[in-house]
Amino acid sequence: MRGMKARWVLGLAACAALSAEAFELDKSVMSDKYWQIWSPAEQARIDADIERFRKADMEVEGLPAGVEVKVDQLTHAFVFGAHLFNFNQLGSDERNARHQAMFGHDSLFNSATISFYWRPFEPEEGKPRFAATYEDTAEYWNKLENPWADWRWRRPASDPCVEFCEKKGIRSHGHTIAWGSDFWQTPSWYYDKGVAELPFMKNFLRTVSLSAVDKSQESRGKKGTTGDVFMPYKGSTYGVRYQSDPAKLKEFLSMSVEELEAKAPKFVKALNDIWERRTVELARHYGKRVQSWDVVNESSVDYGLGVIIPGDKICRSHYGPLPGDYPYVTLKCAEKAFPPEVKLNINDYQFGYNNAYGRQVTELLRRGAKVDIVGAQMHLFDYKKTLGIAAGEEIQTPKQVRAIMDRLAAPGRPIHLSEITVTSPGDDEKGRMIQAVALYNL
Repeated sequence: MRGMKARWVLGLAACAALSAEAFELDKSVMSDKYWQIWSPAEQARIDADIERFRKADMEVEGLPAGVEVKVDQLTHAFVFGAHLFNFNQLGSDERNARHQAMFGHDSLFNSATISFYWRPFEPEEGKPRFAATYEDTAEYWNKLENPWADWRWRRPASDPCVEFCEKKGIRSHGHTIAWGSDFWQTPSWYYDKGVAELPFMKNFLRTVSLSAVDKSQESRGKKGTTGDVFMPYKGSTYGVRYQSDPAKLKEFLSMSVEELEAKAPKFVKALNDIWERRTVELARHYGKRVQSWDVVNESSVDYGLGVIIPGDKICRSHYGPLPGDYPYVTLKCAEKAFPPEVKLNINDYQFGYNNAYGRQVTELLRRGAKVDIVGAQMHLFDYKKTLGIAAGEEIQTPKQVRAIMDRLAAPGRPIHLSEITVTSPGDDEKGRMIQAVALYNL
């Protein structure tokens, strides 16, 4: 891992670790306008809320007055975690040890998120990567000059991660079971199931460079941020991903549900069977060893588009072909397959879009789906946004964050701040300090 610049990779873990070591924040890196937003009055309100919601009084009975009582708190109900996506992949035993030492009830994190992204988890159908191979060992990763060029980067085998959590006595969280993303999640062999009945499904996925994704975003009037996120990986195979061929996706979306069900009944059945098999397989393998799961990830756009329809066997998702009514069906399958104490989460980042996410959660609960926790993502992938925050622009202000939390709380379920990214504006002392201050307050 020589020469690697991990500007954004450390994120939450790095800043939290600095805080844990009594790291002093240099407030001068932020503008006066920023500190008007995060004012002393705002800080006092935050502190008061911590006292109100995150602390409790304790009464000790049966002891004489004046006796000194010492209490060592071993655990707490507040879940504070980070991902284990780079488990044993950080390039040296010393780095791996420092990373892993941050997990544990006597350390910083009492929870860890474990990668179950479908494509790298099951690159060949029927061969899930539960158990570790040599390619999952620290010895293998310590030898790599360009670790991000390996397709297993940030996608380790799951069993060693679960065992690590058990050894540390902390909870583990699985991410993710059901997600339609052609870019990150869905295996190519999944789409191949439809070729016989729908010839255009052949090579449904195409390789695309991240710079091309940026250009595509810019052509649609959006800022290109992907290249910034993956800046350390440009020129490597990690800088290439798969995306549905626009022409093939357009042809798929041109067909109605009725046409698809009539023309491709075997494909439709295969999609539903495969999704059910994946959920059941994870439940049987781990039972209650993984305490919570992002069962459904980033489905609110489909809900807002009106393509998630009860009774349909296939969904005309903006991602591509998915099982019909897939959020509800997958949650019901997970409820049946997992032990009752396992928490089933839904997770998303779209908090606008006519409150589609909040409405979706409310409807799922009304229909009897088990939604234990509502996940909320917050990604500042573009370093320009971090600079904007430092300059005092209204990006993720306390008022904005509270409004989002209030909307997500409306269905009456706990909220899990599931994914947080704050990109540093530079790999230097000032850039890292801006990142640290922004993350500390957020």
